[in-house]
Amino acid sequence: MIELWIPITIFAAFCQNLRSAVQKHLKGSLSNTGATFSRFGYGFPVLVVYVLALHYGAGMDWPEPNAAFVIYGLVGGVTQIGATFCLVWLFSFRDFAVGTTYSKTETVQAALFGLVILGDGVDLAGAVAIFVSLIGVILLSTAKSELDWRRLWLGWTERTALIGIFSGTLFGVSAVTFRAASLSLGDPASGAGPADLLDRLDQPVTARAAAWFDSMLLRRCRGEPLQYVLGSWGFRTLDLMVGRRVLIPRPETEVVAGWAIAEVDRRSDERRDGDRAVIVADLGTGSGAIALAVAVECPQARVLATDLSSEALAVARANAAGA
Repeated sequence: MIELWIPITIFAAFCQNLRSAVQKHLKGSLSNTGATFSRFGYGFPVLVVYVLALHYGAGMDWPEPNAAFVIYGLVGGVTQIGATFCLVWLFSFRDFAVGTTYSKTETVQAALFGLVILGDGVDLAGAVAIFVSLIGVILLSTAKSELDWRRLWLGWTERTALIGIFSGTLFGVSAVTFRAASLSLGDPASGAGPADLLDRLDQPVTARAAAWFDSMLLRRCRGEPLQYVLGSWGFRTLDLMVGRRVLIPRPETEVVAGWAIAEVDRRSDERRDGDRAVIVADLGTGSGAIALAVAVECPQARVLATDLSSEALAVARANAAGA
């Protein structure tokens, strides 16, 4: 089965080309600055809606910005604006297609910046794919002219090509620094899931993993509960997302859930076939721990969960989606 990131990447590339076409059209009636602003000015409301959806819809906690997040975010924002300005500027030249093609060297440059800034390595398959994309960019830059080896290897020295390469550089820096800003908010310190953690124990610690660990250790030293620092906690057979909006599921809560499950099983056994399912109501559900445990371990029951806190319900809803 094809991995999800592949169609997402293809769709993103299509949208990026569509965006460039629209910006080229805007360049006919706006200045370079105006056409550049249109991307970020009209994109800001979309960003606000997306962040609110993550918080209230997906149940994610508000991030806690730190110095690294602010610095990486500023660098990423400034470089992306600069990259877009260069891309729009290219539309002023007759051979703008050459420059926009060379801006696609962003892939190669992002891989290099990722290695330098984040310590992200590239496996053999990734390196081959990046090399193929670079050759493709060079060939596409000569698509409208007769193939000439001298032009093929020296075409990057033309003014529009240099502007395109610089635009790709800025896009590459912005992609890596935005990723660094995201990672600085406190992702799992190992960067690996339980399934492959043991396979990585003999590998050197990356700068990214060290930064994660330092951030998590600082939060713990300040007295923040371990469950909040990790962002999730085990409860019976579940792995629940937890945060400041809900109480931490405790061992005695698992005992209560066990009693509820036993009672549901007992009542289900007493009912004749065809009778109504046992109804379980979890009042003040919080993270949804008890309700989800009953729902998972007693599929024959109908479980209702409610809470006065809309933020707690957002967390419970997110946990239900992953149960």
